[in-house]
Amino acid sequence: MTLDISVVIPLYNKNYSIVRCLNSVLYQTILPFEIIIVNDGSTDDSLVVLDYYLKTISMRDVNVIVHDQQNQGVSAARNNGIALAKSNYIALLDADDEWHPEHIGKMTTLIEKYPRLPVYTCKHEVCENGYSFTPPQIFSSELTTMGLIDNYFVRAGKYELVNSSKVVLYKPIFESVGGFPIGAKLCEDLYLWARLAEVGCFAFTDYLGVTVHQEKDMSRKARNYSQPYILEYYFNVSGSINSELHGYLWTVYRNHLRLSILNGNLSEFISRWKFGSYYFKPKSYLIFLYALIPKKIMNIFKVIRRFLLR
Repeated sequence: MTLDISVVIPLYNKNYSIVRCLNSVLYQTILPFEIIIVNDGSTDDSLVVLDYYLKTISMRDVNVIVHDQQNQGVSAARNNGIALAKSNYIALLDADDEWHPEHIGKMTTLIEKYPRLPVYTCKHEVCENGYSFTPPQIFSSELTTMGLIDNYFVRAGKYELVNSSKVVLYKPIFESVGGFPIGAKLCEDLYLWARLAEVGCFAFTDYLGVTVHQEKDMSRKARNYSQPYILEYYFNVSGSINSELHGYLWTVYRNHLRLSILNGNLSEFISRWKFGSYYFKPKSYLIFLYALIPKKIMNIFKVIRRFLLR
């Protein structure tokens, strides 16, 4: 039996990386059923680059769909791409990242062993400023080869289990939770992973399948001063939070406060700290004291952290 996988790639002002991204998909050892590229109102020449590439490359029996829309944000782009997909299994990939050659093959094996789960995932590496490193992940020490993530909220507080370039989603379950949140600017992906984790287990393989390129671009600036949507949802909308989920939300809150500090953005830090301080007493006050450490010392900590992760 052939397992069909649709690939969905949101595209916004990535003229410098879309070819690299697509090459990594078209040169897989096992090809996807289709590739759906959703251009979310790019203002650079991404569409020109894409059109030229598609006219000159051998498509190797893969159907490529380019859906052009006015800018609606990455959540809408992903949702619209998934809605167009003909397969039940959807592999996400960001336009500035790339897959390793056996990614689809390894994920197919994983799906065949654990069918119809909300999420399938693997290991990834990060490339930033010329350095590559593999973040601490569950696969490297506690479990081997492939298996089920037994408690997402406990594990995700320690490891980078899921991101939007290495997951395969089961479309019926994705649709049942409403997809990515439209209009959310920050942590829209963490929100979705959490909602899916409430439905069922995630499956993993220890294959290093993805390179995530961390590059600054204009789309990231829109996230400044935004509150992590996952916190807004669970504290203001859902109201149903157990101890494990609360611990995970604390990790998300703490990490974004640290990021504001490392970026030297004091006003953003204060805005985010105020938002969550009520829900995370008294730990939030310790984070506030942490922010008083001089920036020069924080920069030293940042360099040390990068060195240790190499």
